[in-house]
Amino acid sequence: MIKVFFDDSVLFSGFYSSTGASRSLLEMVKHSPSLWDTTWGISLWRSGLQHQQGFGVRNPEPSRRYVGTGSWVKKNIIYGITSQTVIDELENNLYKFNEQINIELLIEEYSILIREKISDIEIEPYKVLIEEKDQHVVAGAILTGCQYLITLDKKHLNNQKIKEKITKIKIVSPKELLNKILISPPRRI
Repeated sequence: MIKVFFDDSVLFSGFYSSTGASRSLLEMVKHSPSLWDTTWGISLWRSGLQHQQGFGVRNPEPSRRYVGTGSWVKKNIIYGITSQTVIDELENNLYKFNEQINIELLIEEYSILIREKISDIEIEPYKVLIEEKDQHVVAGAILTGCQYLITLDKKHLNNQKIKEKITKIKIVSPKELLNKILISPPRRI
């Protein structure tokens, strides 16, 4: 199972365009079966009726199955997560571009799990490492236990300087993650 944290740049690109790596990742997440709950005024994905750390979690021990390069979607290998803080940022960006997109419907349609807003206390460890406007993104990715932070922001997040500072997660572009997924050999989970 790969848990990915979506930055607002990837969500914006994936929702707005019908092609590209951002959209492809959203499509992969979209086909994961999910249960929905409504918390914080936005759909929250919840599975196994477990609930912890302010967001829904999947059963950590799903039935064993074989996974190959052509079965990532069918076998629920990629789970998409973001935070309410990212969603608020996305809504502000959509407003700037005068886009009339129903974020709640898209989040539900694409089975994105939403974690509650990132607090100032949770951001504190990242204040000296990252630009202020992006601290919540890294904090959210780490707090939700994601292996990957997916972003299109090369200036502030997806660069070597930041990757050397932030080692708890891998910061990659949508294209980089797709390349990793598509060339990985089959494995048993």
